[in-house]
Amino acid sequence: MIWSKNCQKNHFRPMTIGIPYRVISYMKGIFANANRIVARAMDTNPHLREEYLDQLFLSSLIGLNRMAIKVPKTSWIIRIDTHFLGSRWMWERWEIADIGLMVTFRHGGQVQRSKVGLLQSKRLYATEIKEPTSENDINPIGFGSLFIPDAEFREETTDRSFTFTPKSEYLQLSYNDHRYKAIRDYERYNRIPIYYLFYNPSELPITAKVPAESKSTRKLNVGCKVISADDVRQVMNQTKISPSYEQLDLDRPHLKIQDFIEDLLLCKKGHIISLPSDEAVNRLFYQRNAPISAVISISIDSPERIEFTETNEAY
Repeated sequence: MIWSKNCQKNHFRPMTIGIPYRVISYMKGIFANANRIVARAMDTNPHLREEYLDQLFLSSLIGLNRMAIKVPKTSWIIRIDTHFLGSRWMWERWEIADIGLMVTFRHGGQVQRSKVGLLQSKRLYATEIKEPTSENDINPIGFGSLFIPDAEFREETTDRSFTFTPKSEYLQLSYNDHRYKAIRDYERYNRIPIYYLFYNPSELPITAKVPAESKSTRKLNVGCKVISADDVRQVMNQTKISPSYEQLDLDRPHLKIQDFIEDLLLCKKGHIISLPSDEAVNRLFYQRNAPISAVISISIDSPERIEFTETNEAY
């Protein structure tokens, strides 16, 4: 196997030098908009499953698919492509990442460097919900599942309130279960870091009323946050329970998805692909049993060669 460098603690950290602030800011704006769309959906619909939130996140980028964009007031070109494969369990029967981010740096159309960031998504549960959604209910089969029994419809249209607070938990994230172990073992075997993408409402605390009366227009104060699986395990090794927003300390600065994109572009986060061949990445993106559900590809073409340097500074 050809091992790739990764931007983790106690490793040499490659740095991307020379990307203009306008390019980074433009990319952050695109993902900040996606963040806002997903967070506002949670403001009004507290029952959205992670799979639907993933699709909503991807759909916010679909309008840019296969379209080259010249970043305003620069000569830099970006292109964003999305592809949804669907939910499958493929690493010891377990899916490792819901969304894979692939970044390719080019000069004059020629590849200079490629890297990936892998996101496993989890949503915050309202305090009124004590049990996570059953795996058996996540993927109903057939159009017949769209027919809602009378009793279920009456229950779902009854006036209710659901509250999200910093003490609310990510109930689908369970200590030491099969998925928890699979992600840990995948990182150890492949030397590719996994990050958790936590879906949250626009702000905390917040109360969602059902049936919904209007769309949310709230300012984005919380939203989608990203931290490493290693950081999550450190918390859960102490608590031994599903973590809360508060326990994960997600109010720390620079954790929003758009901040993660910035770090990915600057190579403070993620995994650098060893060219011309990287077996671990090939298994991720190019095999039918890839342990991943969806991919967002970001291509950046620069008018001059991008400089990549390395430092032993840990982040």
